[in-house]
Parts: sequence; C-alpha cells; structure tokens
Amino acid sequence: MTSILVYTFFGYAKATSRGLYNYNDQTMPFDKLFIPNRFGTSKLIEKLHLYDYVLGIADHNKNATKSRFDPVYINKYSNRMLKADSPEQISANLNLTLPETFYTFAGTTNGPCNRSAYLCMNEITLKCLHTTFGFFHLHKKRWESDLATLLRLITSHS
Repeated sequence: MTSILVYTFFGYAKATSRGLYNYNDQTMPFDKLFIPNRFGTSKLIEKLHLYDYVLGIADHNKNATKSRFDPVYINKYSNRMLKADSPEQISANLNLTLPETFYTFAGTTNGPCNRSAYLCMNEITLKCLHTTFGFFHLHKKRWESDLATLLRLITSHS
C-alpha cells in the first residue's frame, strides 16, 4: 500500500487547515501533519523517509479560479537564503497528469510554502530518499474535491 502524508500550516482561518483536520476518506487513507508556524518544518523533515508521497497544501488566493501546482522551489525565504551550499532552486519530483481544475505555476515564491517545499525537496535530494513530493495551493471552495483527486491520482499511479 502506498503511504501518503499531507501537511499544511495550522490556522483556523485557513480553509485547507480547517478542512484537512476534519477530512476523513476511508477509501484513501493518509496521514496528516499540521505545521504550527512558518518555521516549524523540523517534524516534517524528520518524517519524509517514512512516506512514498508527501503533499503540501495551502489556500490559494481568493481570486483564483483553479488550484495550483508549484513545481519549483527556491533557496530563499523573504530575502534570506535558506541553506548554504544548496542549489538555488529545486524541482518537485511529483509527476502526475493533473486535471483541468489545476494549473502549473510558471513562477516561484519566497514565502512559507516555498520554504517548507524547498527544505523537503532538499532533504529528499541530499539523502536520496524514495519519497515523491509536491506542493499545491488549493482553490478555497474546491479544496476537498481537488485533494481527493490528487489522492486518487497518486494511488492509481503507484
């Protein structure tokens, strides 16, 4: 069976955080992890080796019409470098054909989502882990169905 971890940043105002806390689909079991703040990724990093797939999720902006896949992460948080002696950018190693409700982001960001994604992919790369990783900003009104779609794609892909 494929082991999956879905993580998000904890916050009652965030749709993905509130929803993931209550999300329960017995047909596609996965573990959940809530990052308590933007710097609390150490527990996440420690768990990467335990999973075949790790998905990061967060709310997409309020004007979004689709959910977004972020395929590239940069070695930067705000104006600071995250890791010395690490690549300037790292790409996700998740390879799924996404449905029409998603788009692939052509740019990069340097906020908390990028920070956690970069640190995860850096660890996966450095330690040659078998873990497959991707980060998504989910549409606030469709996040649950889009998450279910991602889980179905992963389990059928494995």
